[in-house]
Amino acid sequence: ATLSPAAVALIEAAGIDTLTGRRDLRLHVVGDARTNKAAQILAAAADRFIARGAAKGKNVRVWTYTHARDTRRESWGRISVLRSCETMPQVKAAHAAGFAAAIVIPEHTHDRAYKLDSEFTGIPCPEQTGKAANCISCGLCMQDNKLHARKMVIVFAAHGQGKKKMLHLKTV
Repeated sequence: ATLSPAAVALIEAAGIDTLTGRRDLRLHVVGDARTNKAAQILAAAADRFIARGAAKGKNVRVWTYTHARDTRRESWGRISVLRSCETMPQVKAAHAAGFAAAIVIPEHTHDRAYKLDSEFTGIPCPEQTGKAANCISCGLCMQDNKLHARKMVIVFAAHGQGKKKMLHLKTV
């Protein structure tokens, strides 16, 4: 039987509840929360995780990316969530819905910020471009409110299966 998104989120939340809260937490390296209820379950687990970190004197952060188009930003609570987009109209829709956005391009040509259009600025992922050693030291994706307010979009170069898909699309 297929589990509902809420049932999957409850399992994920139970896993989060076993973590110490000593380090930042990236959700959904694989997977997503496709419904508001699932996002709310994870937001509550993130709150408990952040509280455990605070009790240990740590200021931990929780971040993720979502492809879900039907979840409300407020359902995610304190989780820094960037909506994964493939086009500028999707970036604009994500912003209008209260989300910061991330977009994938075939490859980075430089490591500097640049205008995506008249409104939005693209920031090449500092970890991918070598400007940051890793995601934790960068922390940009963990600042969705700041990114949203400044209309900044994190730009990722395709990698793994995504790169193969983009290379295939370029040759078609």
